[in-house]
Amino acid sequence: MIRQLKRRLAIRRIQGMEARFDRLCQAMAQNPASLFEDGRLIAMRKRLIRYYESGEWLDDYEWDERGELPPDLKRGVLSQDGLWNFLTDMEDYRRSRASETKIEKESGN
Repeated sequence: MIRQLKRRLAIRRIQGMEARFDRLCQAMAQNPASLFEDGRLIAMRKRLIRYYESGEWLDDYEWDERGELPPDLKRGVLSQDGLWNFLTDMEDYRRSRASETKIEKESGN
């Protein structure tokens, strides 16, 4: 009974994180600056990072590895490379943006 409840909670969490991941990927492709300017996207971004760093992601990944998730469940957020690459791309963009801003300030633009 408890295991079934944990499984249902994991499925719901994955669905929520998947929706955030999809929306953030879309924003990154269309307007990466919005990830750092739009309050809703900032909240989604922070929640996705917490998910990945907290151990929740690993728990969900293990459910998937054991084959205990529905086969039709969308689970791109559980892709190790996909999520990691996205998070590092966001950070790279943030750093390049910060660097550009610093250069503009130094040059007086």
